[in-house]
Amino acid sequence: MRDVFTTRFKLYSIVIVPLLALSFYSFNIFIEKRAVLDEMNNLKNLSYLALEISDLVHELQKERGISSLFLASKEKDFSKKLSKQRLLTDKSFSDLTILLDSFVNVKYGKDFQERLKASITKFGALGAKRNAIDSYTLSLEDSINYFTTVNHGFLETVGLIPSFTTIHEMGNMFLAFHFLQDMKEHSGIVRAILSAVFHMDTFERGLYVKYIESVHEEEYSKKYFLNLGSLKSRAIFFQESSKEVTREVRRMQNIAVEKGTEGGFGIDPEHWFDMKTKEIDNLGRVVFLFSREILEVANAEQKEARYALVISISLSLAAILFAIIIMRNLLHSNKKINQYTAKMEMALRMAEDALTFLLKPPGLTPFFITSPMYHTARTVGGGDALRWIRFRSRYAGVYLHDVSGHDIEETLLNILATALADDCKTNPQKKSVSLPSVFLTDMNKGLTKFCEKTGHFITAVYALMEFDSREIKLSLAGHPAPWLINPDGSMEMVGKQGFMLGQFDINLEDSNRYSDVSLMLKTGQLLLIYSDGLMEEKDENGVEFETKLKGKILPRLKGMEPNDAYNLVKSEFELHLNGGRPEDDVSFVFIGSRPAEKYETLEFRPGPPLLTFIMEHKQYVCPIKNHEPAPLPNSKNIDSESTFREIHHLEDTYKPIIEKLSQDGWSAQKMNEIEVSLGELVINAIMHGNLASDIHNVQISHILHNGILEVSVFDEGKGFDGAKLSQVIEEDDLLKESGRGLSMISMYADTICFNDAGNKCWTIFTKEEALD
Repeated sequence: MRDVFTTRFKLYSIVIVPLLALSFYSFNIFIEKRAVLDEMNNLKNLSYLALEISDLVHELQKERGISSLFLASKEKDFSKKLSKQRLLTDKSFSDLTILLDSFVNVKYGKDFQERLKASITKFGALGAKRNAIDSYTLSLEDSINYFTTVNHGFLETVGLIPSFTTIHEMGNMFLAFHFLQDMKEHSGIVRAILSAVFHMDTFERGLYVKYIESVHEEEYSKKYFLNLGSLKSRAIFFQESSKEVTREVRRMQNIAVEKGTEGGFGIDPEHWFDMKTKEIDNLGRVVFLFSREILEVANAEQKEARYALVISISLSLAAILFAIIIMRNLLHSNKKINQYTAKMEMALRMAEDALTFLLKPPGLTPFFITSPMYHTARTVGGGDALRWIRFRSRYAGVYLHDVSGHDIEETLLNILATALADDCKTNPQKKSVSLPSVFLTDMNKGLTKFCEKTGHFITAVYALMEFDSREIKLSLAGHPAPWLINPDGSMEMVGKQGFMLGQFDINLEDSNRYSDVSLMLKTGQLLLIYSDGLMEEKDENGVEFETKLKGKILPRLKGMEPNDAYNLVKSEFELHLNGGRPEDDVSFVFIGSRPAEKYETLEFRPGPPLLTFIMEHKQYVCPIKNHEPAPLPNSKNIDSESTFREIHHLEDTYKPIIEKLSQDGWSAQKMNEIEVSLGELVINAIMHGNLASDIHNVQISHILHNGILEVSVFDEGKGFDGAKLSQVIEEDDLLKESGRGLSMISMYADTICFNDAGNKCWTIFTKEEALD
């Protein structure tokens, strides 16, 4: 009986569990499709709102232009026209108010509510501004600025609409609609400025600069509308732009540019106002027809979602019935199902392991000091990645990106982008290290296809550190700019914003997409690279961590080492969380520099006893003393101040360094390893670098700082390709006469790297604490 019961129990389990799974799947499909329907309803409501706002902005633009004529002329002739236009503006605002009475804006988030409310509040001051205009107590420039500010607020509200859709096509259409509205707004500003200017027949104060800026902004918005707009909307735009009125407007605008501040335009302001108004009205027709097109697309998407909802539910029910029928056959496939389940679980673990592997911790570098990397993810995989980019030459990089969202697609995109960084760090064609701007351009190229399918994007910052020049170059892709913290506690943001990754197909030839900014870290300065989750995380009282960092923590960072600064910010951030988890992924790292003024440099030439010792004991094949040595390039000293000596004994080159280590409590074994390494470096510089020449110099520079010894050796030779130095020490390498020294150094040193010429080598050693 026990066996029968067990079999029956298993059968019921096999039937019920899939049925529950399918039911859950069907429910999820219903929720998903229902969400799409809700989204389409919301987009339709937002489309109606955008249309009403567009009408209001259109009337405000006309009132701004007529008000400019009224103020510039100070004639009552325009008062009737102005009064009539004010009625049209009030009527448009009344229509918007009626719509808002039935419009539930709370579902669109706090930012949307606040911007819409702020825009309406600014509009509320219109009555007072009108009275000031009527009494000529409001300046022309202030009048233009007021109307522009109100319009800007309403257009910013419309600009938030693309963020409320997950459908790529709809997002692009709303974004194009925003740029079209922006272009129309700047065209209205141009109308208002030149209406006054042509009446006064001269440019006053800063109106010329404001005019040029508005024209440029209009062209900028036009470019992105044409890039993102639909074929239909672009065709209508070109049709309206080809009319005679547009050519007449361009003629008058060209005269304004050519004569500039000299004045004497000879243009009737009313003629200009009428022609420009007709052009803006034509543009308004494009706005209206484009908004109708957006509504049509939203309706089509809504119908498609409703149809998909019905189909998905029907298919789910059919699948459940079909599952009951074939359940007996599935009993025989139980083993295979278990295998597939195990494979899926293993794939998830491997994905997490892959991301962990890619997020390499910081390494030791010459000159630069890097704190540990703080990284915590809101979900498995997360959307942040903070990577230490390694090279086999004189560079190191810090790369940080932040993926939009926190789901499976975002995790996959995170892993893809993190792995892609290694392919973009060098330029295969030129066989060189990529500048940060080139790195981000290549990253964008590799991510665009994935992001086009998912609608996601990535913000990123990449800092490239060069040891030879002691320079950091960095570039931003829509990411928060790093903070440069000065020794006095003040701070400044570093970098110029570029486009986020994955949204636009950008080529290297496109200008002003990603910009490289260079900086030299001075002693006591810190560079903080972070993701926005750090600054935006709120405590239980709603206070963002950025407020605490600027107010209380930043003054305490004065003069701190990167590690100390990291520990302070980390502990304060954990107190800020009060034991909870952050709402977003959080990553940050500090970069500092070893004090440049504390580097000590010895410049020397080998004396005859030292050359003889090396040749006799190292068995080098070198030029004979009486022969002319091979010509070597001249090089500048690596430090401005150095002590020059003629060295007769090898240990004289590194004896001061070993004495410092002894005073600092380094172990005898560690000092012996360093002594061997430095001896090999000096011998290589003399024999392989300077070819045993007694007329060429060698420089050895070092600094002992916080348990880290950094030593660089520089010769005047032709060098070699340091990147070809094997990073794996084989037993046979230690028995070779040639190349054995570098193998030994690689074994003893924590870091060894070379400049591009191969005639300068950096090595770093860390202090080992004495064992009890």
